[in-house]
Amino acid sequence: MATSTLLVALAALCSAPSSAASPDEARDIAAFKRAFGAGRPTAASLEEKRQTLAAMAAHDSAKVVRALVVGYTILEREAAALEEKRRPLLEQLGGKKLLPFRLELKPIRALQGTIIERLLAARDPDAVRSQVKLLLKRRSGLPFSVRAVFAATATRLSDQDRRLVLDAKGKRRPVQDIALLLDAIGSLEKRGADAGPWVVRMLAHKDPLVRERAAHALSRLRWPGSLQPLVARLAVEDGRMRARLGRTLEQLTGMKLGTSGAAWKRWLDQEGGPFMNGEKPLGGHESTVTAEAAGGYYFGIPQDGRSILYVYDNSQSMKQKLHQETDKDGNPVTRQARARKELLAALDQLKPHQRFNIVAFANRLDRLDRRMQTATTANVARAKQWVQELKLRFGTNTYDALELAFNTAGRGAFDQFYALEADTVFLLSDGLPMIQKIKGGGVNPDAIEEILAGVRRWNPFGRIVVHTIGLGLKRKRPRRFMRNLAEQNGGRFVEPK
Repeated sequence: MATSTLLVALAALCSAPSSAASPDEARDIAAFKRAFGAGRPTAASLEEKRQTLAAMAAHDSAKVVRALVVGYTILEREAAALEEKRRPLLEQLGGKKLLPFRLELKPIRALQGTIIERLLAARDPDAVRSQVKLLLKRRSGLPFSVRAVFAATATRLSDQDRRLVLDAKGKRRPVQDIALLLDAIGSLEKRGADAGPWVVRMLAHKDPLVRERAAHALSRLRWPGSLQPLVARLAVEDGRMRARLGRTLEQLTGMKLGTSGAAWKRWLDQEGGPFMNGEKPLGGHESTVTAEAAGGYYFGIPQDGRSILYVYDNSQSMKQKLHQETDKDGNPVTRQARARKELLAALDQLKPHQRFNIVAFANRLDRLDRRMQTATTANVARAKQWVQELKLRFGTNTYDALELAFNTAGRGAFDQFYALEADTVFLLSDGLPMIQKIKGGGVNPDAIEEILAGVRRWNPFGRIVVHTIGLGLKRKRPRRFMRNLAEQNGGRFVEPK
């Protein structure tokens, strides 16, 4: 669809009655629309977009929201075209040819990030209401990431407007729309308690994403009627969802009973009355529940996922000694030797029903298979041989490695909802992410915030848990990056000594 046609279609989608704009607002919206309907991005047009977007910060209205949404979607269309050109090169395991596309994408993604900030900053009741209405509109065609923002803004709905969200429950919707609605209901917190019975029903939905978002929503609603259903689901679920239920119960009650259904039922029968009848408030507690290690451990982190991607640093710096550790013969242990030993052991512990794949990275990438593999004896043996034959290479291209991992997990180029082939990523690295220079040789430190923003795009809902292992880290920046990456994606950061 041409940009001009897309602009008209989106403007129609986002049109709705609203109060008249002030002359300054009307002028700035008109300039914004001209800039974002200008066609193929150039340096000059990108600068015009930045300037008109900056001017929009002075306004807060439904008209501004609709213009921002149209602008964001046009940018996503431009980005998707570049991603489609970049993807085949990434599937060929990287290299310098990828760089021009990433450089072209950078200002587009930066503009989208600013638009998201503007949408999240909306406070005008009409502006907030318009975002929620767009969230609830069926088959809107809007990018998934911007719809997720609308779910978050529901927290600022007035008491009267919250009925928009509460009255939307129960209608037949696709899985992704149900999950977004659950997030919107959860963002209302106690004001969304009227939806508690429906959210509880979603705990038994056939799709695991809906069940997980329902448990998350109940942890925020703090509705007394959720306790018994949550405890009952412990007897049905396993793995990561069972851990999610345990965390929700601990967050609501403050009791440290983990994932034992029998223990929770006993507590509920003996001491749960005051919580269930509202005498004692729910919520505000921390949880220490971790998932059960059905597939063993990798650097002490449970391999609880059904489908696991190992992203493995194979750079030259991995040949350095690992602190003061020595092997049984007294020889220094290198980072590479420790990493290889742990990965081989982790592969041996996988259960036959689990699936896995490996992406090894330096400047270029290596991948065990194009698709996730079942952890049969033969596949594990082949993977172990592949790991043992890896040769160290120059560079630490973390961005491309993670993008390839998420592509392998099933991420599409355009910003939509996708069924995923993996639910867990383990990233092991020993240093700061690097990026090749566009001209000449050598590398520069990569932009950590760009990598984190990329993962947020590739991992909607945080459906893929990302654990990070920092091996031999010597500086604060890579340590902070690895910790933030794990925390923002529901995982753990460990730094073996």
